[in-house]
Amino acid sequence: MEEALAEISAWTQDVLAEPLENSRLAARGRLALLLTGMPDQWQSVFLTPPPWPGAFVAAMRSCYLAAGPNFAGLPMVAKPLELNAFGNSAAQWWDTMDRRPIVRMMVVALLLAVISAPLWFFFFD
Repeated sequence: MEEALAEISAWTQDVLAEPLENSRLAARGRLALLLTGMPDQWQSVFLTPPPWPGAFVAAMRSCYLAAGPNFAGLPMVAKPLELNAFGNSAAQWWDTMDRRPIVRMMVVALLLAVISAPLWFFFFD
């Protein structure tokens, strides 16, 4: 399989008259083969020696140049979370608990008492 891929990449490099990245047939080369209509129109030209039809070579070169994506750097800015009424109140309460550690300890103690009281009466009564 590696030998077949090496042969195809060498042929593509000769047709394009442009060196391939790491001597490999990249996705751009495969896409150029498909965009030129290789399976239908130019099947007899595939892996043949150099006197190729001019229309085929021109189509391969134009498709190879068009096959690469033009990436544009897009900034990704974090957006604030949109919370519903319950979420907004919970976020506000959480901020309040961060600023007042004594109130936070009292709420945690109350929560533990509310949880442990039914457990105490259920298991020890």
